[in-house]
Amino acid sequence: MFDSADVLAARILIVDDQEASVRLLELMLRRVGYTSVTSTTDPYQVCDLHRTNRFDLILLDLQMPGLNGFQVLAGLKEVEEEGYLSVLVMTAYPAHKRRALDAGAKDFISKPFKPVEVMTRVHNLLELRLLHRKDRGRAQSAPVVSPRTVLYVEDNAANLKLVEQLIARRPDLRLLSAQDGSLGVALARASQPEVILMDINLPGITGTEALEMLRRDPATARIPVVALSADSSARDVKKGLAAGFFQYLGKPLQIEAFTEALDAALAVAEQRALVGGTGTVTDRAS
Repeated sequence: MFDSADVLAARILIVDDQEASVRLLELMLRRVGYTSVTSTTDPYQVCDLHRTNRFDLILLDLQMPGLNGFQVLAGLKEVEEEGYLSVLVMTAYPAHKRRALDAGAKDFISKPFKPVEVMTRVHNLLELRLLHRKDRGRAQSAPVVSPRTVLYVEDNAANLKLVEQLIARRPDLRLLSAQDGSLGVALARASQPEVILMDINLPGITGTEALEMLRRDPATARIPVVALSADSSARDVKKGLAAGFFQYLGKPLQIEAFTEALDAALAVAEQRALVGGTGTVTDRAS
């Protein structure tokens, strides 16, 4: 989607009162190739630093003495000029995750850090930041079209928020969501979306069981369903495709792979609509 040099040149700020955490994140980022990494252990400096440097991404610890991460988030929202604040919060407390997302964070990572997860989420948010900047500079001359509907069945708030951000920049799409498989099936029957994105490990019925229900119903049997799951070994992928998923993507999501899979599923949905719903469920992009 973007040249890797553009992503690696993005301005990143690390905010954590623990020097060891700062050094670890700096090492991880620089080892991958990020060239503009700033850090501070003083939360009172963050707003002034952002006002001066306009960081593309801020990695923000939530548990800091004096001024906690939630207070820093509130201050950042006041100094952000473009209306797009890219903050990845870091916490060892699962209960804080939903509150952080509601407060304006774009995503979160858990402590202790998992290097692959950190790098994936950093890369995703930087791509989103670059996409937002690109969209702001693009002339709004495209004709108005009726948006196509995408249904995302997902119980994880961070995963849902990422997809919401990706869909929000597509005026040709609108997103519906459901937090469990049963509700997802009911919403699919009622709204008839062009594409369904389906988590596998859902409360109640699993994503695979929801897919089976959709396939048994003539009203939803033709809708391409893309699986999104943290269970993404070669065996999991093979099993998912054999069950009838259009494509099977691992988590954390890779934005480029997600976009390609979504566009392929939308294209298949459009083809099926043009020919009156004929074709096979297993038509997949190679």
